[in-house]
Amino acid sequence: MHRNLLDEYSPYFKNLIKQSEPRSRHYDQLSIELEMSQNACEMLARWLYGHPLCVNNSNADKNLEPLAQLYDLACDANEEGSTQGTELVDACLDGIKQCLAQTSDEVYNPIEVLESLLVKGDKYPGRAVILRELVYGECATDGRTKLWLDQFCGPERGHEYRTEIAEMVCMEFAKKACEQSQNHGGTNSTNTSN
Repeated sequence: MHRNLLDEYSPYFKNLIKQSEPRSRHYDQLSIELEMSQNACEMLARWLYGHPLCVNNSNADKNLEPLAQLYDLACDANEEGSTQGTELVDACLDGIKQCLAQTSDEVYNPIEVLESLLVKGDKYPGRAVILRELVYGECATDGRTKLWLDQFCGPERGHEYRTEIAEMVCMEFAKKACEQSQNHGGTNSTNTSN
C-alpha cells in the first residue's frame, strides 16, 4: 500500500508510520502493526484505493468480523482528526447492515461479533445503527435476532457486557412495541361537512 494513502487518510496512520520508521531498514518498505485480521487489512487497502470494502457481499460470515474491526479502527483514526474516518465508519456500517440482512449465508452470532461496537458508546453512530437493524430489520422480522440473542446470552457465556447488550436490544424492542401500539391505538375520526 502506498504510504501517501495512509498519510492523507488520517494523522492516526501518519503517527503509526513515524513510529515504525526507526524499526525499518528500508524507507520504501515500512510496515505498521494493526490489531486486525488479514481480511480487515485487505478490506482497508481496497477501500483506500477506491474499491468497495467487500469483494463478495454474499459471504456475511466471512465479512462481518473484519468490518467490525475496521469500524473500531476508523473510530480510532477519527479521534485524531480524520475527515475520511467518518466515510470509513459509514462504509463499515453499510457493510455490517448488509451482513445482518443476508439470509442465504447467515452469520452464526453477529451480536457477539459486534459486541465491541455495541459497547463503544454514543459518540459514534454504530450502536444506534446496529440496534435499529437488529430490531427493525429483516433479521428481527424472521426471528434471527431472537436466535442470536439467545446464543449470545446462553448459560455458558459469562461476560460483563452481555447483560448490558441484551438489555439494549430488549429496550429497543420495547420502544418499537410502544411506537406500534401508539400508531395503532389512536382513535380514528372523520370530519364531514354538508
